[in-house]
Amino acid sequence: SEVELGCLVSALHLWSTAPHIGGQSARGYGLADLEYEIFDCETGEVVSPFIRVSDGVSLLAAPAQEAKQAYDQHLRSLYDAALESGRKDALALLGAD
Repeated sequence: SEVELGCLVSALHLWSTAPHIGGQSARGYGLADLEYEIFDCETGEVVSPFIRVSDGVSLLAAPAQEAKQAYDQHLRSLYDAALESGRKDALALLGAD
C-alpha cells in the first residue's frame, strides 16, 4: 500500500541523516550512497531514482514524497486517535499524561 511504501521511504529518509553502514562512522568508515528505483508491476513504469541518498542528502522523487506524506498522515491520525481516546496507557506512551 502507499502507507507501507511511505514507511520504507521515511526510514530511508531518516537514515540519510547519518548514512553509514557498519562501525566506526566517527572515523569516516562506512559512508554509503543509495539509489533506489521502483517498478510498478501494474503499469510497467520505472521511477529512477525513486530515492537517492548522497553525501547525507536525500532526494525523493514525487511518488516517494507522496508515499511519505501518506505515511506521515497515517501516523498523525493514529496519534490523534490515541490522544482522543483518553486512555491513560496510550497517553503515557505519548508522553501526554
